[in-house]
Amino acid sequence: MDERRKYERHTVVWPIRLWISEKCFIAGRSVNGGLHGAWITVSWLPSGVLKLDQEYRLELCPGTPGEFSCTAVVRHVSRHGIGLEILEQVPAALIGLEAPVLVTTGR
Repeated sequence: MDERRKYERHTVVWPIRLWISEKCFIAGRSVNGGLHGAWITVSWLPSGVLKLDQEYRLELCPGTPGEFSCTAVVRHVSRHGIGLEILEQVPAALIGLEAPVLVTTGR
């Protein structure tokens, strides 16, 4: 499978909230993340709740000084987790980077 990511992923420990409506969210944690993406794990996900290519509001590190709210698009859903494309750039400080790192494929 070809790598589709444009940015590197890093090991992170972010608590998250993925809002599926104005009043309902899924709580979980991100186990890896980057400037424009994250892989999140949840303890429970009802079948059919998330739709591929649908936009949802995502909160990284809610309730902390580093809280970041953004829009995320669901790119992958499995029993192992949820792959998200994050439309706004995640602050480099949340990832532990000093400056953005662009991964090039040499094409």
